[in-house]
Amino acid sequence: MWRILLMLFAVFQGVLSKEATCSQDAFRACIHLYPKAQMDEIGVAPDGNELIAVCPSAHEFFDCIKNFVSECFLPGDETTESLLVTGDLVKEICDEESEIHKDYIHSVQCYKSLEKSNVGPFCERRAEALYNAYLHFLREEIEDVDDADRTRHRYCIETAYKIACISLAILEDCDEVAHLTFLEVVHRSQSLRTICSQDMVEELNTMFLDFMEEDDAERRLLTLAFDIKRK
Repeated sequence: MWRILLMLFAVFQGVLSKEATCSQDAFRACIHLYPKAQMDEIGVAPDGNELIAVCPSAHEFFDCIKNFVSECFLPGDETTESLLVTGDLVKEICDEESEIHKDYIHSVQCYKSLEKSNVGPFCERRAEALYNAYLHFLREEIEDVDDADRTRHRYCIETAYKIACISLAILEDCDEVAHLTFLEVVHRSQSLRTICSQDMVEELNTMFLDFMEEDDAERRLLTLAFDIKRK
């Protein structure tokens, strides 16, 4: 679940090279605070004891990012805002009194079980295959699209479907609390909003869903995962 951070880092660094008014050294100083070694060992979902160990470093990291953004960016950039709200979300998950912490702890062992079953790589392969079929379906409509937009289109559709695929696996193998907690993390982090344009959001919820030809129940579940709030 915390791998959402890595997606935001990749997008954020691209924005940084174009938009930041400060030296990239300031951003690198923050990145060094990210507890990468701990998170690599823990995996995608820290349990209660692992949260106790990793949360202080996560707090320090996001405080550094918040200071960097306030000094180096103008308000309103979607990518930096996504990173900031993700920091607030992580801090809330670290807060033992919060509702999302309780729901997360309730769900975390099932998340870990799914990680061991390689649901992530499975969903990634499925997303790639599905996108390739969808691309064939759209071939005449995207002939004039430039390479950069086509790359963003693939990244958006594949990432959105991978998240939806994982959410369906959680619902099937865990329970509704785990499913809704996962979706809350995805939606509140605004991770998809940073990579999907408004047109792509509309496409996900119309043409792409129509292409998949799912029944009404499955379509509703996919729509929940594709629920990307924009300004």
